[in-house]
Amino acid sequence: MFYEHLDQTLLLIFFITTVGFHFRNLVFQDKKQKEYHDDERWRLVKLKSKSVIISYIEIVMVSL
Repeated sequence: MFYEHLDQTLLLIFFITTVGFHFRNLVFQDKKQKEYHDDERWRLVKLKSKSVIISYIEIVMVSL
């Protein structure tokens, strides 16, 4: 009986974890943007982080 809901449980855990990381990232970005005053370095950091996130998402999608 437990195995019937295992897929839904894993998806729910994955979803909650993803939402948690998303909101934590928003707080972190806001803090760093205030710290760096949105200068050239901060823009470079954001561009590099977006490229890393895109690579991560591709890996996750292929593995799923």
